[in-house]
Amino acid sequence: MLDGTVPDDYLQRPEPDPAMFGMSAVDDRTRTNPLFRNMPDILDHRPDLDALRALGDRLVIAVGVESGQTMPARAGRAVAAAVGIGVMDVPSHHAGFTDQPGMPGDPAGFAARLREVLG
Repeated sequence: MLDGTVPDDYLQRPEPDPAMFGMSAVDDRTRTNPLFRNMPDILDHRPDLDALRALGDRLVIAVGVESGQTMPARAGRAVAAAVGIGVMDVPSHHAGFTDQPGMPGDPAGFAARLREVLG
């Protein structure tokens, strides 16, 4: 959830409270949470840019307006730039289509923006 470039001293900083992310405050470090379990695959993924370009105007890459320079926002913008399209701004953050403890979103705003784009 870091907004911006990872600083050199990042791993020396105190760990964040898991409750900030809607997780149990008792972190057993098993990393059974799907987000943590899938993170290595997400970081290693290389999109097939030619296949994405072939989608033409059917491809829409969305980025939450509150996402700043977090990893999901940077990834969305980077893929869009590599494909040669812009991003669709959506309300809230990268999970703004949900409303969950620790990360309130704007599902109604997201749905309205999606309807607007899909026309």
